Amino acid sequence: MAGAGLVGLTSMAGSLCWFTASMLQTVALFYGVGQIELFSVLIGPLVFKERISAKAYAGIGLLMTSIVTLIITT
Repeated sequence: MAGAGLVGLTSMAGSLCWFTASMLQTVALFYGVGQIELFSVLIGPLVFKERISAKAYAGIGLLMTSIVTLIITT
């Protein structure tokens, strides 16, 4: 039960942050930044000891490059 409550609270906080970001910035910018999901990518290897393939690293690199480009150009 405690785990489900924590999931609910963090989900609520995430939704609040998305809503606030959509009011403060253009949709393309905050949605693009949200696509990186950096914390999700880090949790797999650090917490669950998963291995990330070279293809996945390449994809992450391309995604990060596009998001940095998006941020710099706006």
